[in-house]
Amino acid sequence: MSQIKNYILVVAILLLTTKFVNAQLSNGSTAADFTVTDINGNSHHLYEYLDSGYTVILDLSAVWCGPCWSYHEDGHLESLWEEHGPAGETGVSANTTDDVIVLWVEGDSNTPESDISGGGNSQGDWTEGTNYPLINDDNLASAYSISYWPTIYTICPNRKLKLSGSISAEDHYNLVEECEVAVEGINASVSSYSGDYSTCGEKVNVKAMIQNLGTENLSSFNVKVFEGSNELGSESYNGSALATYATTEVDFGNIPVSGNTNLEIKITDSDALTSDNSLTQEITLAKTAYQNLRIKVTLDNFGEEISWKIKSESGTQIASGGPYSNTSNQQSFEAQPQDDVFVQVEDDGCYIFEVTDTYGDGMYGDEQTFFKVFDANNLEVVTIYGNQFEEGISQKFLHEGGSTPLSINEKSVSSSSIHPNPTNGLSTLKVDAKEKANNVILNVINIMGEVVLANSINLNVGANTIPLKLDHLEAGIYTVDLISTSVNISHKLVKLD
Repeated sequence: MSQIKNYILVVAILLLTTKFVNAQLSNGSTAADFTVTDINGNSHHLYEYLDSGYTVILDLSAVWCGPCWSYHEDGHLESLWEEHGPAGETGVSANTTDDVIVLWVEGDSNTPESDISGGGNSQGDWTEGTNYPLINDDNLASAYSISYWPTIYTICPNRKLKLSGSISAEDHYNLVEECEVAVEGINASVSSYSGDYSTCGEKVNVKAMIQNLGTENLSSFNVKVFEGSNELGSESYNGSALATYATTEVDFGNIPVSGNTNLEIKITDSDALTSDNSLTQEITLAKTAYQNLRIKVTLDNFGEEISWKIKSESGTQIASGGPYSNTSNQQSFEAQPQDDVFVQVEDDGCYIFEVTDTYGDGMYGDEQTFFKVFDANNLEVVTIYGNQFEEGISQKFLHEGGSTPLSINEKSVSSSSIHPNPTNGLSTLKVDAKEKANNVILNVINIMGEVVLANSINLNVGANTIPLKLDHLEAGIYTVDLISTSVNISHKLVKLD
């Protein structure tokens, strides 16, 4: 066991040194096409295999990697190749299902091809007893965003991939059988959503990817957008015929919506399979920022790749930040907080906060890395975590500079108090409300300005009792805020050891 742990430690350090600190591709991502040549001189074109109905198992390994060698020696991929590989190939059974291709790739750019046969720092001779293709390639590891060796993907014929990992041949084939494949005849499928996910309250740009999941070319189709039973938009396709598994994007333009809602995008033609004719996408109402903004940023070790901007819906840029500096030590992940940026917004309206990563892999650290935008009342109006994007992402927010939430003495609330204060961990916020208030934001903020507890509550007319469970917080002084368009309460709270 200790030997395996040491291998994993070495793998982690070497991956971080060579920039592979990005997260692997998420399930449902579209696999990038590639053509590679194996050590025997044979060419392998990914999309050609997929278009022929094969599912491709892509094993990205390094010859010096202990866990990679252990999985290789267990023979799971060899069994998969024998039982399900392409008919007539060496090592493939005469009774094969003929629907799987296995591609093993030595992905470390510092490893020569000769090491695959057991030279250099290799764990052994990878060619011995191996019938599936062995490939040496310096580009696929970054193209497929690996963060550890081995990274194993199952790539379905519809070009969508799954992170399958070091599983048995049987479990691999179970994933193969879950793949969406083209059905006989004409079949249009709503593959994915590619439009806006948020709106400032009036319209949202709706786009969807349509894929041909039929064996016949797809020359035309009709697709509509619904909010419940209400039809909001309609588009017809009569362009170039789409071959099997080919895709096209349909743009419905800006469609009126009623705040937080679910939109259904639906193929309305009769075709060979109805179960893939619709997709439901949640659309959220952008939060409202009052007065000026504070942008809080925490990066991974590769700040030179990251930048952000704020722009109006018309495209006018009002603020930007980055690229930042890389850290000197890139052998282990450490969150890199940046100085807060304060932005003055002159005009009311809908704005877009946009993040860009030039490397195209997002930020390492999952939710430890982020972009957050706060308004003058410390209300968090934009939240983007490092694991939510690859090349880039954007979120909308609505700005109302001239109308801050009304204060406690102007409306809604007669009195409020926190008891006990100081507290050892459990306090109660009591609010006597003059009128009902829904979706009131409750924030607990530390002395660094960080929101350490956030919730949304409703206030009823009369006495309201709101428990504050703070035992997980460090000792110190905190601010407790209640914020809405009619409520603006702020209390200091002391947390004891």
